[in-house]
Amino acid sequence: MSSESIWFLAPFRLPSDHAHSIQILNTCLALAGEGVRGTLFVKRNPDRPVRSIDEGLAAYGLRPHELLRIEWLPTHYNPLQGAVLRWKVFRCGDRPVFYIRHLRLAQTAKGRGLVLTELHKMEDDARAAVLASDGVVTITSALRDAVQKEFGGRAPVEVIPDAVDPSRFPPVQGCHPSRLVYTGQFHDWKGVDVLVRSLKLLPSLTALLIGGREGSDPFRDGLKALAMQEGVADRIEWTGYLPQAEIPKRLRGGDVGVVPTRAGNGQDVAASPLKLFEYMSAGLPIVASDLPSIRDVLRSGENGMLFKEGDPAALAAAVRQLTDDPARGAAVSARAREEAIARYSWQARAKHVLQFIRSIAR
Repeated sequence: MSSESIWFLAPFRLPSDHAHSIQILNTCLALAGEGVRGTLFVKRNPDRPVRSIDEGLAAYGLRPHELLRIEWLPTHYNPLQGAVLRWKVFRCGDRPVFYIRHLRLAQTAKGRGLVLTELHKMEDDARAAVLASDGVVTITSALRDAVQKEFGGRAPVEVIPDAVDPSRFPPVQGCHPSRLVYTGQFHDWKGVDVLVRSLKLLPSLTALLIGGREGSDPFRDGLKALAMQEGVADRIEWTGYLPQAEIPKRLRGGDVGVVPTRAGNGQDVAASPLKLFEYMSAGLPIVASDLPSIRDVLRSGENGMLFKEGDPAALAAAVRQLTDDPARGAAVSARAREEAIARYSWQARAKHVLQFIRSIAR
C-alpha cells in the first residue's frame, strides 16, 4: 500500500458537464486504488443540485472510495470559496503532496508540502504556478516543450496524458451503416463546424453529435444554423447533454469517432481530449486533426487517421479511407483499443503520477 497523502486543489462543480471534472475524479479514484489517501474539494452546482457526494459521483457512474475524502466548499461565492481553500491549506499540518489544477493555489501551497502543478495549456497564471512547484505535469509532449522553453529548468516536467476506463467503454457491437460521432463541447476551437461541413461531401453518412444544452448553448445553435445552410440538417442527430454513463450506450459498430479540434486556443500543443481515449477504448475507428498534441497518441494509418486541421475535404477523405475499406478500419480500431487498455487507463495514469511524485521526493 502507498503511504502518500495527496490534496487535490482542483475545485469544480459536482456534478458538471465539463470534461475536466471527469478527468479529476477518475484520476483521484485511480490514485485511491493505488493506496493513496486523497482529499478533494468540490463546489455545489446550483443548476444540478444533489443531496450528497455519493449522488454526485453516481451522475458519472462512479462510486466512492474509502481512501478518497471529498468535501463540499461552502457557499456559491467564488472569492469566499477561494479563501476557504487557502485557509485549509494554511491549516494543513501533515505536509501532503499538493496536486494543483487551480493554478493560483500553487503559491499558497509552496513550502507546506510537495507541490505538483498539472498544466493543460499555457495559462496566464502558469508562470507563478511553475515557479512555486516542485514538479509540473503536462498532458502532451508539445506542451512540455513549451513549458521548458518558457521557464527553463525551474522544475522537472513529466508528460502524463489523459485516459479512459476501458471497462466503461467496451468494444462496440453490431454492424450498422457508418455515421460520424462527436462527443463534447461545441466551442469554436472544437472544430465541430468542420465535421458538419464534411457531411456535404459524404452524402451516404449521418452524424451523431452528443453535447450541449438546448437553448443555452450559442455554439450549438450556430452549428444547427450551419447544418441548415449546408443542407445536411436532416442527417444529424443532436442528443443534447448526456450523463457520462450514457455515452457508451450510444456508440455502435460502424461508427467513426471524430476529433476535429482546431489549432486555436493553444490546442495545437495542449489537446488531449477525453473523447479520443473513449473512442479508442470503444474500438471506433478515429479521424482526428493533425496537430502535434494529437500525434502524441495517434499515428495516421496505424491506430487512427489524421487530417489537415480545419479542412472539411481532408476530414471526408480520411473517413472514406476507413469506411471504404472495412478491414482497414477494423485493424486501425483494434490497435487503438489495445493501446487504450495497455497505456491509457486511469490506473496507468495514477501509477505514472505516483512514479513522478516519488522521483521528485527522492
